[in-house]
Amino acid sequence: MIIDKVSFAGGEITPLLRAAYDLDKSQTGLARIVNFVGVAQRGITRRPGTRFAAPLLDESKKGLLIPFKAGNDDQAVLVVNAGTMRIARLTGYLLAGGAPYTLGGLPYGEADLGNIRYAQSVDVVFLACSGFSPRQLVRRGPTDWSLAAYDQGYGPYRLQNIDKTWTFACSAQAGSSFTVTANKATFAAGHVGSLWRIDEPTLDSVPAWLALEDNVPMGAQRRFGGRVYECTNGPVNSGANAPTHIEGEVTSGNGKARWKYLHSGQCHVRITEVVSATVAKVTAYSAVPGTLFASPTYRWFEAAWSDVRGWPDNLRKIDQRMFWSRGDEWWLTYAGDYFSFAVDDTAASSLSGRLASPDGSLVDIQWAVPAGGVVAGTADGEWQIRGSSSTDPLSDQSKIRALPDGSEGSAWHIPLMVDGGVLFIGSSRRRIHFTEIDRLTEKLNTVEPSIYAGHILQPGAEGFAYQRDPHRTVWVRLANGTFGTLTWMPAEKVVGWQRQVLTNGVVEDVTSIRSADTTVHELWMIVRREIAGMTRRYLEILQIFFDAVDPDDLRATGAWFVDSGLEYAGAPVTELSGLDHLEGQTVVVFADGGERKARPTVSGGRIALSRPASHIVVGLPIVARAKTLPFEMMTQQGSSKGESKRATHVYVEMYESAGGTVSINGGPSEPIVVPWAGEPDKAVALKTGGVWVICEAPEGDELSIELVCDTALPFTLIGMSPDLMLETG
Repeated sequence: MIIDKVSFAGGEITPLLRAAYDLDKSQTGLARIVNFVGVAQRGITRRPGTRFAAPLLDESKKGLLIPFKAGNDDQAVLVVNAGTMRIARLTGYLLAGGAPYTLGGLPYGEADLGNIRYAQSVDVVFLACSGFSPRQLVRRGPTDWSLAAYDQGYGPYRLQNIDKTWTFACSAQAGSSFTVTANKATFAAGHVGSLWRIDEPTLDSVPAWLALEDNVPMGAQRRFGGRVYECTNGPVNSGANAPTHIEGEVTSGNGKARWKYLHSGQCHVRITEVVSATVAKVTAYSAVPGTLFASPTYRWFEAAWSDVRGWPDNLRKIDQRMFWSRGDEWWLTYAGDYFSFAVDDTAASSLSGRLASPDGSLVDIQWAVPAGGVVAGTADGEWQIRGSSSTDPLSDQSKIRALPDGSEGSAWHIPLMVDGGVLFIGSSRRRIHFTEIDRLTEKLNTVEPSIYAGHILQPGAEGFAYQRDPHRTVWVRLANGTFGTLTWMPAEKVVGWQRQVLTNGVVEDVTSIRSADTTVHELWMIVRREIAGMTRRYLEILQIFFDAVDPDDLRATGAWFVDSGLEYAGAPVTELSGLDHLEGQTVVVFADGGERKARPTVSGGRIALSRPASHIVVGLPIVARAKTLPFEMMTQQGSSKGESKRATHVYVEMYESAGGTVSINGGPSEPIVVPWAGEPDKAVALKTGGVWVICEAPEGDELSIELVCDTALPFTLIGMSPDLMLETG
């Protein structure tokens, strides 16, 4: 009886479910998938190989990849390594003066790279990292960048001091600089550079502004909305319109008072020197109320960020604001200004808060994403930070709601925004969760896409990259240097896992950007390899998934199924040089559309060819495997489980494929018969369709089939059907 298996949308599934034949996942799943990727049409296709782009500047140290989008068709990868940054695009580093452009001075060590978080706004990349003050990378041109401190203003601050016996006295004013003397130990060396706020001692020294007040003298001061103004043209009527401006002068109407803005009753300062625990020198960057020098004030606010209190370790762009966090604390900048933490009575005001767990446990924010408000993942669960209703923006501090709405918990990582929600790594690093974000119902619906393939994540998930095109593939970087890939198309019921393993390669970081022609997403990775007894670290690029150039004449032209490969195109040659990055490695040679039988070893950066070729791809071999779950069938006596089975034929259906072998129950591997090019000047011919493969297979209580592709040829599997027979008697 022929048993059809024509969908592999379920991907590789855990051995714990191998007996669950009634489960949909078992019907579309496989026992093992290595170096194949799922496609929307429910088949699996060989993953392409990688192109060697360049070594890291310092190959003895790890690197970090940051995607950068200058435009839809102008995207690049920022490569951070050994305190420097280089820019990679197309097939390597951008050059300046004939050498890779390099920006130095980054303060992060190798151990800090995994803690760096980033957010881009046009030509600025904001950086946060535990233990470091925020920085920003500023782009003025493709190879013209600078590193600067994040020069935020107006905070953020801790809550106002409420101890009325703990006061600041201001003195020795010289322009915008003056000295602050506290009556208790307050300052430490780590406060230098931090921002503080000092308010007027009292608010009763300036009368309130009144509408249509007569005979307001010139020089008289009035307070409105917390701000202080001075009349510059009295005696005059105050006017009907209250002053609300925050700079310059504004008249209240013809013949009415002209009001000059003086200050807001607050003074925002930066500490420039700590003289002692009670004395600090500061420079104001806002108007300074003269009343500060009249008497001490207990109304002061310590910097929320400093070497003393710590710096934010996470950030995310949320609509027109920047979200920063540290532990259970979070801050949102002023709307439309990623540098300002000004607090006022407008909808644009800066916002801040803390996540308070209902059971009193410590809440540690691991990530945040935009969702009308903010969805934040913490070590113990998921939270929503929202306005007063589902349709209200985050705008009024008094109406902000921060509520727990999930209990999965997260590891420290950067989550992945995908269609409809966010994918994140669970706290054990052995689970991947998807939270669907419904902005109207304000309900977080969380599922676990890894539940059917948790064994793949056994090494521990460390990071994500999303290759949206062409196959909606989520690349999950694992602690052992391999990938677990997730084909993510839930609307089409194509959600399946696969494994990706590089020959002699450990992946240490990965990111994705759109290609220059905008047709696909490129996957860039840092790969550690052992070459000629040395540890090397390379920047490599996943090549495009294979499509035949001419659908009417299917050939293997353009195939790239080698890792860390390089390409030659030109006059026919019998020797290739420039392969120093693969010194001592046995390599695959794909020449003029076909694989050479000999697999030479690179020596002195060179290999020799037995005959000339003009288009050559050389690199490390890739072995792809797909193994089915045991096939079972229903008979009149019931299930075939436990019955002795055998199959001598298997029907393999493929698309634009060549090469490959199949075996049944671990028996001898048999080649899949496909037409090969008879002409030496033509690329290998491919097949779309099905072929019967005859196998010498031992019988057993179970029957499974394994497909192996160890050549440099494309293969897309769309069906595999054995002619199963039960052995009775």
